[in-house]
Amino acid sequence: MPQYKDYIPGTDAGFHSWQQVLVKQCDDKQAAWNIPAAEITALKNRQAEYEPVYAKKIDYAVRSTVDVQNHRQLRKKYVGEIRRFVQAFVMKNPSMSHSDKVGLSLNAGKPRRRSRSKIDDVPHVLLRSGNNGMMFFNIRRHTDENRSSMHAEADAIEMRYLIGTTAPVGYNNCPNTFLSTTAKFSINLGSEAIGKWLFVYVKWRNLVDDSRSGMFTDVHKVMIA
Repeated sequence: MPQYKDYIPGTDAGFHSWQQVLVKQCDDKQAAWNIPAAEITALKNRQAEYEPVYAKKIDYAVRSTVDVQNHRQLRKKYVGEIRRFVQAFVMKNPSMSHSDKVGLSLNAGKPRRRSRSKIDDVPHVLLRSGNNGMMFFNIRRHTDENRSSMHAEADAIEMRYLIGTTAPVGYNNCPNTFLSTTAKFSINLGSEAIGKWLFVYVKWRNLVDDSRSGMFTDVHKVMIA
């Protein structure tokens, strides 16, 4: 199996320039690429926190050891959040072309070509409300009793959702779509959603041929805290 170079630049200067391009491109094309607005906001907030810390770190005339340590710690945290963002919303995003991903300097692999069977079951969904609009999801097959898991024939998990007070009549009446390539993930819905209900429908998704995807679950709901 070929080994790919990490897409995160190793130098601080390289990382600083690259993350600026990543955040701006994803922000500018958020609607076209179908990336949840709350996720873009969270990424921009972290960037706004990182920029002045980086500026202090590269001010060699006045920086302190504490400034260097603060930058190292925040960069590590920021990189982890970028990796999660890229994995969940970019790498297997069907709204983005291969050239879009290459343009972000990501190592976008070729799509899987093997023939796969139609998925004939629905996911088991566990959802939990955190604080300040955070929602946590654990998805698994019904045959996996104690751990999150992906269906072997699925590329991703597709979720249709509505934030409100009244349950939608079917998944077609949910205005929001979220895709995750991992079975355990979280979404920041923002503080404006606190006190409302989150209604979700979930299915196993074949990104190459949606006719082979599974069916949506019945509606799940939880109060957003």
